[in-house]
Amino acid sequence: ASQTLVRKSRRDSLRKSAELEVERVRVQYDARKAEVERDARTAWIDAAAAENQITATREILRVLQSVTDASRIQYEAGAVPQTDLIRATLEQRNVDHQILVLRRQRNAAVARLLPLLQLPQGTPVPGFSLPQAMERPHGDGIDATLPDSTAALAELQSEVARAEEDLNLAKLATKPDINLEATYGVRPRDVDMFAVVARIELPVRRSTLIAPRIREAILRRDAGLQQIEAMRLQLRQDLGTALVLRNEAIEQINFHLDHFVPIAKLGFESALVSYQNGKTSLDSVLGTLRTYISLNVDYYDYLRQQMAAEADIDAIRHGARSGGASAMTAAPATSMPAASASGTRMK
Repeated sequence: ASQTLVRKSRRDSLRKSAELEVERVRVQYDARKAEVERDARTAWIDAAAAENQITATREILRVLQSVTDASRIQYEAGAVPQTDLIRATLEQRNVDHQILVLRRQRNAAVARLLPLLQLPQGTPVPGFSLPQAMERPHGDGIDATLPDSTAALAELQSEVARAEEDLNLAKLATKPDINLEATYGVRPRDVDMFAVVARIELPVRRSTLIAPRIREAILRRDAGLQQIEAMRLQLRQDLGTALVLRNEAIEQINFHLDHFVPIAKLGFESALVSYQNGKTSLDSVLGTLRTYISLNVDYYDYLRQQMAAEADIDAIRHGARSGGASAMTAAPATSMPAASASGTRMK
């Protein structure tokens, strides 16, 4: 039997290296958990927002029926050509097509959500949505500062500490080790034999075996320190971007509620009355209606943007290694044209 007597300093370094690897795996799990939770929340928000947009578009589709009815009455009275009735009907089909597009967006979000919940594709999903009523978002401040240490940063810090321990082990390898060997032999015709041999293992070829290990450990440590600073900078940029998107979404939602949606509704209702009285063209009615539909859909896009940005901020602060792609997507901007009370065409 033989046993190498490892020095206490080397044993301590080996034990610390193993503990650091365990810690690295633990914080890596925490970082991945924060990312999965963020992705699940974002997928749910996308699906819920699409459901709200579908509901709002269906309600406007019912309003569009009044336009079709008005064009039919005008046509039967000989006040407008048949093309008005055809165009109004075609506009209904266009809105139906828009609902199909929104349904595809919802289904795509649900398809992202199911695997994150460990459910097979095709699992029936009950209907869920954001609050249907258009409400002002909570404007409370949100902490978007990066903590001194997160799971993502701790993972890199563990790798740097592990490289430091590898460096210590490489340096300790330059010192000799003691090997103790004991043998016991049974001799039936003579006295049993017992021998103890001590050996000293001297490190040889330091320049070709040990020195490269030391240089490699130093490079990994220094690279890890640079990665920590680079990730810290990237996470701060992601937090700043998410905060900008959240604040913009809140401002847009308030602007839609105070100005865009009420004006668009008034413009459509005014244009519809004028058309029924024969004072304006169908183009005016359809133009204001398209704007009204677009602004209602945009409202839920901005609500989705706000909630996704908040989910992204929370995920980064709790360990995510980067910002989420969904939270980084801004809602489309819609320009609100002016409309007169007489229902003139909106350009």
